[in-house]
Amino acid sequence: MHFDIFHCCRLTSGRFMVASDVNTQLSVAQLRQLKEKVELAGRRLRKLVDETRRNEEKLCHMRRRKKTLESDLERRLEIEKSGTPDVSGEVLRELEKPLDYEIETAQQFQARMAHVRSLMSELLVRTNLNEWAAHTEMAEQESEVVTKIRDACKAREMLREALLESQAKAEKAMAERKTRYEELQRLEAELEACSAETWLAITEKNRLSDRLAILTREPLLTPCERVKKARDEEQQQQDRDTSQTENNIDLDLEVNPNLTRSEGGSEHFRDSGDQRNRLESSRRSISIGRSFSSDRSSSGYSVHNQDNEDLVIPVNIMNTIRNAIRDSMGLDVNFD
Repeated sequence: MHFDIFHCCRLTSGRFMVASDVNTQLSVAQLRQLKEKVELAGRRLRKLVDETRRNEEKLCHMRRRKKTLESDLERRLEIEKSGTPDVSGEVLRELEKPLDYEIETAQQFQARMAHVRSLMSELLVRTNLNEWAAHTEMAEQESEVVTKIRDACKAREMLREALLESQAKAEKAMAERKTRYEELQRLEAELEACSAETWLAITEKNRLSDRLAILTREPLLTPCERVKKARDEEQQQQDRDTSQTENNIDLDLEVNPNLTRSEGGSEHFRDSGDQRNRLESSRRSISIGRSFSSDRSSSGYSVHNQDNEDLVIPVNIMNTIRNAIRDSMGLDVNFD
């Protein structure tokens, strides 16, 4: 929801920015047109000011000439009124050119004025033509500027569309990345839980296998008990061998009763010597059997001791596992 609101706000702000950009471009174009018109009007105003100044100078000159002509006319009238016919020609010649100006007739003045009017008309026509050409050139330049502005607006719009598209793709990629990251966190949590469960299962399996091995094997004896047991076995073996020897001697006596008679003295001693040798051989065999049994018991004890050394008897293994899980993951686990 927050993402949709943010996206709508961005779109609204983007539209507002587009509208503001269009208005800004239009205002800039209008300002340029107004500036060009102001410059053109300024040039025209300067031309008009120059022409007005020249016309004022001409007007001042014509006014001075008018005053001169009026003063000359007054003098002529005064001379005529005086009635003095004897006026020297030099005076008249001097009066013909008052203040070094030529006296023009009305016809000459009208001719010159007509020429001036024709020049003014030609000047106006050329001015109109120049203005028309200037307006045409300005229109062409304005059309070129409008075309460039239109192309710039289109390019700006295309860039804005590309920017919005890239922004949408980036937001989509960010959302997908967020989803993937959340999924990755969830999978990591599941992996940790599965690893913990696997570790617990392996530990429980090892515990059960150790317990089974302990139950199936013989109980571990202390060194004193082992020595005592070896002595008991040795004593039992010795007793068995002694009883077996006695039984053999009894059987021999039962089979050969003549060996104990007194009249066969040499035979008696020989048979007793044989009996003694037989007893010694039996004792030797008993000692060899004892040594072999002791070697077997010692070898069996060494193998059993080695197996017991390889075996690790768990002491409160479940409490250790529970404490490790509590310290690492903060979970309280109860085992049945």
